[in-house]
Amino acid sequence: MQYKEIQANNGTIAIGYIGDNLATKVLFDTTEIIQTYGDGGSFELLVKQQTQKHCPPVVYPAVIETGEDTVTWIPQAQDTSYGQYMDVELVYTINDQVAYNKVYRCVLKKSLAEYSRGARNPEGAWVTQVIKAGADAKQSAEDASGSASDASDAADQANSAAESATESAGTASRAATTATEAAERAETAADSVTMATVAETKTYLGI
Repeated sequence: MQYKEIQANNGTIAIGYIGDNLATKVLFDTTEIIQTYGDGGSFELLVKQQTQKHCPPVVYPAVIETGEDTVTWIPQAQDTSYGQYMDVELVYTINDQVAYNKVYRCVLKKSLAEYSRGARNPEGAWVTQVIKAGADAKQSAEDASGSASDASDAADQANSAAESATESAGTASRAATTATEAAERAETAADSVTMATVAETKTYLGI
C-alpha cells in the first residue's frame, strides 16, 4: 500500500483529512535523540484529542513501528475522526526514566464526506497490537516447547542406541573369551596327544 510520507521536522504536522485511515505515514527522525541520550531505550507516541464535547481530552498510545533511526506512525480512522486538531507526544524512555519528549500539533483538513465518529475507543488499535504481540509470544513459546520435546525424544533414542551398542559389545566380548578358552583347551589336547605319541615311540624303540 502506498502512503503519503510526512517528515515530522517541526512542531506542526499536517496529517491529511478528517477520517483518513492508513493514508499517511508520519516519520520521526530519532538519530539525534539516540546520539544525545544513548541507545537501549524505547519510544512511545502518545495521542491527545478531544473525542467528546464538554469532556476531558483522551490520551492513549498510538500504534507505531520503531526502526534503527526512525519512528513511524500511520494514523488510523480512530486517530483522525474527532476534529481538525490533536496533539501527539514522542517520548523516549531509558530504564523507566523519560530522557526525551516533544509535543507536536497535528492538523487535519475538513472533508466533504461525513465520516462517522463511531470509533469511540481510539486506543483500540494499540490494545489490538498488544493482544497480537501476546498471542505471537505464546505461539513462539509453544513452538519452542515442541522443539524441546523433539530434542528430548531424539536424546532418548540416542541413549537407547548407545545401550544396545554396549550390550552388543558385551556379547562380542563374551564370545571372544569363549573362543579363546576353546583354543586353549584345543592346544592342551594337542600337547597331550604329542606327549603320548612320543612315549609310544620311546617304548617301541626301547629307549
